[in-house]
Amino acid sequence: MPLPRIIDADIKLLCVFKVVAKCGGIAAAESTLNIGRSTISKYLADLEHRLGLRLCDRGPAGFALTKAGERVLAAGESLLAAVGTFQEAVSEVRRKLTGNLRVALFDQCDTNPEAYLPVALRRFHDQAPSVEIELSIMPPDQIETHIHGGLLDVGILAIHRKSANLNFAPAYGENMFLYCGYGHSLFDMPEADLTPEAIRGFDYAGINVNSPNLHFGCQFNMNTVAHVQNEKALAILILS
Repeated sequence: MPLPRIIDADIKLLCVFKVVAKCGGIAAAESTLNIGRSTISKYLADLEHRLGLRLCDRGPAGFALTKAGERVLAAGESLLAAVGTFQEAVSEVRRKLTGNLRVALFDQCDTNPEAYLPVALRRFHDQAPSVEIELSIMPPDQIETHIHGGLLDVGILAIHRKSANLNFAPAYGENMFLYCGYGHSLFDMPEADLTPEAIRGFDYAGINVNSPNLHFGCQFNMNTVAHVQNEKALAILILS
């Protein structure tokens, strides 16, 4: 008669058999297993039926393993040890992150004292050294599009309007300023005179995306004469 395929129930029965054998009997194993003697006896009988072997003598004369029981106990301990090793290995694999983490930024945040992205990336790498990080800089509308399309995992951008299809969490704050270049009529104006009314109507260059920059220009009714996709291009226009 061929041995039946080992299933989860057999592992449980082998565990019970091992405890009974180590304790020297059903009565002694009752407190260790925290189950009744009749249940333990049934488990042993079920295991013997599954294996087609008599594993132990149990009765008024006491408890003793048969020759077959001794061999099954040794084989069972090896099997249970192998199962434990397998579980530990799988748990280690599950704890070890692998793959790629694709992150995109709206702008260069390295000069912002509130932006701890380098620290966050270092800590992430310390915990998941096998993960390859892909870091990009792109306009916020492109970041959102790439996240929707599955081309990015994380995007860092200024919160101006929230998409209902994305999850948002605050990362850091940033102060925004209005700039003009040397030679502009506002360049030497005293700060107290730089009121919203004083700057209305001046030419304005802003980020050509739905961002706080664009919103600012509309709010103060400035004359938008140029659009850019990044801060480098914006600085050139301001200096012009």
